[in-house]
Amino acid sequence: MAGMSKAVKVGIFLVGGIVLFCVGLFLVGSRANLFGNRYTVYADFNNIETIDQGAKVRVAGMDAGEITDIQIPSSPSAKFRLKLEVEKKFQPIVRQDSVATLETEGMVGNVYVNIKKGSANSPVCKPGCILPSQGTVSMGQLMKEGSALAGSIQSTIRDLHHRADGVMQNLDSATGHADQMIKGVQPNVVHLTSNANAIVAGIRQGHGTVGSLLTDKTMAANVNQTIANAKQTSANAKEASGKVNTMMAEVEKKDLPKVHQTVTNADSATQKINKAVGKLVSPGKNKKSTADEIRETLDQADRTTANLASDTEAVKHNFFLRGFFNRRGFYSFDTMTPSKYAASDFVKKPRARVWVPAEGVFTTGPNKSQQLTNAGKLILDHAMEGLTPYLPNNPVVVEGYSTSGPSNEQYLASRERAILVSEYLQQHFHLNPKWVGVMPFSAHPPKGARKETWDGVALVLVVSKKQ
Repeated sequence: MAGMSKAVKVGIFLVGGIVLFCVGLFLVGSRANLFGNRYTVYADFNNIETIDQGAKVRVAGMDAGEITDIQIPSSPSAKFRLKLEVEKKFQPIVRQDSVATLETEGMVGNVYVNIKKGSANSPVCKPGCILPSQGTVSMGQLMKEGSALAGSIQSTIRDLHHRADGVMQNLDSATGHADQMIKGVQPNVVHLTSNANAIVAGIRQGHGTVGSLLTDKTMAANVNQTIANAKQTSANAKEASGKVNTMMAEVEKKDLPKVHQTVTNADSATQKINKAVGKLVSPGKNKKSTADEIRETLDQADRTTANLASDTEAVKHNFFLRGFFNRRGFYSFDTMTPSKYAASDFVKKPRARVWVPAEGVFTTGPNKSQQLTNAGKLILDHAMEGLTPYLPNNPVVVEGYSTSGPSNEQYLASRERAILVSEYLQQHFHLNPKWVGVMPFSAHPPKGARKETWDGVALVLVVSKKQ
């Protein structure tokens, strides 16, 4: 070392310092997992408690990343958005239905974000997706609610004490009143008994109205006369009943023949009707009944109508007239194939083409079926804002797209998505089903649509030249 120059010593010192710095940086970065392979997801919260940038992110309880950014909401009704950097190895268990919550280490530890494992039926949460969140109750809120509950319990106990005291006082007062009433009733009972005895003695002697009724002979005679009058009234009623019976016998002799004649006329009319029906059903000269001829006439009318509909459909596809019908919106969506559709005005000259991504609009059901979410309905309403001025007198086509799974699953998913959106638009905007078409394209839009692949739907509108 003594023979080394000063410059060599300085160089060795610098190289050693750089090596130590790199080793320390690597150790710190490895511990903080700064050099791991990560991807970004987001989560929205109404209240982020005491969490700060750099806080831990855990997936199912395991350390998986950190919070790299916190976006402040632009209005009181908006939410805080946390940018979460998650290690790539946790992506298979982080699905679109995984719930992000704010958790605390112990009772008073640091706050971190915990992401629960998603279900197997839910799609994988791709980079940039927004996870559903769920707020938690902090220790401060629990203590406030506990204090309020304790105060309410104390107030209730005091109120019960006051009410019990009042009830006891009312019982004492009622007992005193009952004693006074019993003492006051005893003399009155003795007095009432003596009065009753006096009244009975007066009735026996003929005093008062009741006594007169029991002892007066004139009153007894009046009662006997009343009974005799009742007997006479009963005899008069019996005589009147006999007269009524006589009158009914005369009616039977005079009016019953007329009733029999009316019944006979009804029978004759019924026989004439039966003869007319028999002539209608019986075969004629050509061995066919009138009813059969009527049926044949109706069948011929049905065939004529069907032929007219076929002729009209043929006219629509005629080389000279199909342009006229197409300009008026006569598109046959049921028979239009994707190749014919790719060459139509819906691809070449659309009035509007609105692309709606699948994220947030559709969800996968338990049987892998596509379902339209409530948030997706709001997104479709917003997407229709530019098309509503041309409704309902112009045709609309819902193009379905899906990029997940093999080609057959893509086709089925794209068709199911297009049908769901078509049915919602018909119901919500009161559109004619004949003017709303469905076209599944799997994952690749037609060449004129200017997109290579798409996952979701596209709303396409073509306006007649007259408009």
